[in-house]
Amino acid sequence: MMVDRRSDRFCLARSHSCSMRSSVSCEFAHTLCPLTIASRLMECEKLFGYDQGVLGAVLGLPSFRKQFDNPSANLEGIIAAIYDIGCLVGAIVAFLTADRFGRRGSILRGCWVMVVGTLLQTSATGSVLLIIGRIVTGIGNGINTVNVPIWQAESFKSHNRGASRPSIFFSKAS
Repeated sequence: MMVDRRSDRFCLARSHSCSMRSSVSCEFAHTLCPLTIASRLMECEKLFGYDQGVLGAVLGLPSFRKQFDNPSANLEGIIAAIYDIGCLVGAIVAFLTADRFGRRGSILRGCWVMVVGTLLQTSATGSVLLIIGRIVTGIGNGINTVNVPIWQAESFKSHNRGASRPSIFFSKAS
């Protein structure tokens, strides 16, 4: 951990000294701390498995089975798998729109799409609305899955880009 003597702010990167001009924190300074970026963005990558993992537990709840009229195994499979189809669509959308909105703008839009999809899933009273919510959430996550690693790579200086590899590995492993 390094301390910038001019502002007494901490920077988590070992090989990087923050160029602080005022009371702006290290992560929002002109040069971003690579380890700070990596730690923030690896949290975004965990969404992919988290949403699928939570749904697996919810499908077995008696209250879920009662609310959705005891869905068949095929319908449960569709409800679980349609999320991945939404992610594929979101990745294609990100490919087509990321340069127009920029990486940060695309990530923000992807997060808002996920919020809308989550609201649809939460308010679902039938299978159709739940499936639509899963598709919308998947689209948002697909947009973020494409843009987060690219933005992370673009934000690092060239000599620090390899430092993000362990964080990406551990975010995928957990």
